[in-house]
Amino acid sequence: MNFKTPIKLPSKQKIFVLPSVLLIASFLVFYFLILPSIAKIKEIRSEILNQKIELKNNIKQSQNINKLNEELKNIKPKMEKLDQIFINKNRELDFITLIESIADKHALEQKISLNPGQDNPEEIYKTSPINISLKGNYSNIIKYLKDIESIKYYLNVKSISISSDGSQKDYNIIGETDTEKNVSAIINADIYWKNN
Repeated sequence: MNFKTPIKLPSKQKIFVLPSVLLIASFLVFYFLILPSIAKIKEIRSEILNQKIELKNNIKQSQNINKLNEELKNIKPKMEKLDQIFINKNRELDFITLIESIADKHALEQKISLNPGQDNPEEIYKTSPINISLKGNYSNIIKYLKDIESIKYYLNVKSISISSDGSQKDYNIIGETDTEKNVSAIINADIYWKNN
């Protein structure tokens, strides 16, 4: 066997060569192992932060959706009730019949002027003016107004004018005869329609 003998360096050169080799080896380890690992760690850290932010946003969005669902559950019965106060398209006769029955109940003469107006398919709800002229005794007109206030439809009264028409009417209350002047009333209001 043939072994080569190691090269012997003088001790002054050993002092420079050994640190130089260690320095080069350290540089190579740093450049090829540590720097790529640092870059990979930064990239992973950035991905983790992005996922954390996305997760927080998803949690917040989920909470908002849950909150909106709860609010919707609370609002839904109110919306159904609100829908009932609007007169549905092509159901005008039901409304008119209702207020005529209230006038008949209180022995009042009634004239109704209603203009539903033009249909606009883009609008869900619309407002129309209604004018109601009444003739009868004052107490029956007051009762009529109370009954109109209690109907399920929303009627926004803008003005009421009551005037005496000069005639008198006799009526009997529990066997007693009394005389009360007839009055005329004009009610100007808005009613609300729902386009279905």
